[in-house]
Amino acid sequence: MMTIMPFVKWRLEALLAELSISRYELAHAMANESSSEKSRLTQLYRLKDPKNVSLQTLADILSALHDLTGQQFTTNDLLEYTREQAALFESEAQK
Repeated sequence: MMTIMPFVKWRLEALLAELSISRYELAHAMANESSSEKSRLTQLYRLKDPKNVSLQTLADILSALHDLTGQQFTTNDLLEYTREQAALFESEAQK
């Protein structure tokens, strides 16, 4: 049986590659008085394939990307909603 599986893909890695921006540069731009560059860099490495991201973190990333590039970014640049077909075994489909 085929079923549609909706999910959200994290696009930060692809976006940074497109912009030729390193995680280090992004972390440096995100650093402020309340958080060190090192803690932001650690946070960015944990976000490689996140299960959840806080709204404040999204805002910090978008702001830092703007500071680095002068371009306006939105959550659509960081997140991509997709629906893909996935095969389920018949026993799983009956649950």
